Amino acid sequence: CAWATGEVYADLGVAGVTARPYNECGAAYNRSLHAYPASPIALLRFGLCAQRAGHADVARRYFARVMAVAPSASEAVEAQKYLAMWE
Repeated sequence: CAWATGEVYADLGVAGVTARPYNECGAAYNRSLHAYPASPIALLRFGLCAQRAGHADVARRYFARVMAVAPSASEAVEAQKYLAMWE
């Protein structure tokens, strides 16, 4: 099941967000997004991994995608806060 696989990779990414290297957590979220491309949590967390790895341009794109695919989700509110910090 693609959804279950995506959730497993998302769980791996959560573990990676709190540890280094961030490229490993980003890779886990990227695999999750391949299985479930509209996952607001995976989009948000991938953006956080990108930000923490020093890829602000990638982070901005993923935060914007969160707001586009799930504008009423709590993840969109969080993404908007991160985007506002760069303005």
